[in-house]
Amino acid sequence: MYMKKIFGFFLLISIIGVSCKPKETPIEIIPDIQKNHLQRNHLFGDVKEITTEKYIMVNNSDSIAEEKHLSTTIQKYSTDGLLTGIITLNQDKDTLFIEKIFYSKDAKVVSSQKTDQANKVIAETTYQYDRNGFKTEEKYIENDQVYMTILYKNDDKGNAVEMTQKRDSITLTNKLRYDSNGLISQIEQYDPFGKLFKYITYEYDNYGDEVNRRVFNQNNKQIEFTYTVYNQKGHLQKVLYEDLIHGIKTLTKYSGHDSKGNWTIGTYKKQNQIIYKQKRTILYY
Repeated sequence: MYMKKIFGFFLLISIIGVSCKPKETPIEIIPDIQKNHLQRNHLFGDVKEITTEKYIMVNNSDSIAEEKHLSTTIQKYSTDGLLTGIITLNQDKDTLFIEKIFYSKDAKVVSSQKTDQANKVIAETTYQYDRNGFKTEEKYIENDQVYMTILYKNDDKGNAVEMTQKRDSITLTNKLRYDSNGLISQIEQYDPFGKLFKYITYEYDNYGDEVNRRVFNQNNKQIEFTYTVYNQKGHLQKVLYEDLIHGIKTLTKYSGHDSKGNWTIGTYKKQNQIIYKQKRTILYY
């Protein structure tokens, strides 16, 4: 189970697109290395703050499913689309954690700190860059101890082409490939012995939005897939995922889009049963 969780760390999650959007203006595909937080998360408009309420589904005394508030997350963004803070509240809306992200003058993240209710720092992440401004290292710290380090090797554009995660006595490596638009096309994951464990392929539409993500084992057998759907205006509609080994299927539907095109209601189903819902309120500059 520990190894499974470690390998899961390397699955880079970004929910983006299909190719059914009308061509109204010249298409400009932004390379991954140039995207800010808003662009990586397919958010439209000058987002200032996102409040996300999460509700789980529970059965009442009559065995009827009802929504029960579980948590609240508040994300804060700068005027140039950088994530600057995350506040996590419990079901009673008491503050559990506050995370602050700090940047250099050239908008590179240099550190983040997570504090608890007593304003005590409980986790910290630091980042290092080379003379070209390319990220070379991340260190994850808890209780003043480094528990994980990620080392980066980059190409001449600054894209990470190799990530090495070191945690305890375990070392895992990812090798990344990019297409001609600077978008990730494949990630290969290697176990501590340097043997290919699995690999992930990515496909995009003409707008640079991800349409298909497939996971294969070392024998080239497909074991997972993720398919993301947008409407003709580019609004996120649903994300389908299937674990082909264990027969697990999930479906997340998005609705209630605001005037900018960002979803405000998300419903997550597993094996066709609603597990939780998310409701978002978005403020703009």
